[in-house]
This record gives sequence, C-alpha cells and structure tokens, in this order.
Amino acid sequence: MSMLERGATSPTLEKLDSLCTVLDTHPVTLLALTYLLGSEAPESFEQLLEKVGEELRALVEPD
Repeated sequence: MSMLERGATSPTLEKLDSLCTVLDTHPVTLLALTYLLGSEAPESFEQLLEKVGEELRALVEPD
C-alpha cells in the first residue's frame, strides 16, 4: 500500500477493486476522480459524466 501512496507503482485492476470495496466506492468513481485531479485539460465533473455516458451508450447500444 505504501508503494501506491508514494506513486512507486500503479494498482492492478484487482487491487483497485479491493480498495474500492473497502472505501464502499465504485472503481469507476475513483478512476474519474483521478482523471479530474490529474488532467492537464481538466473537464468539469458534469462534462466528464456526460462524455462517459455518451461513450458508454455508443458502446452498448446497437445501431
């Protein structure tokens, strides 16, 4: 855990899922927060949710 906190390593998807279970948070929420905090061209929370929603719909809804 300390290696993650220091930025010495990146978590696997399995570790991310475990951390989110403990935090009672969906993994996508943590990924979105990380993106919003670290983005060079930050989007607002609302813009990010809208973009992700549109992209998910495009991937899962048949044409």
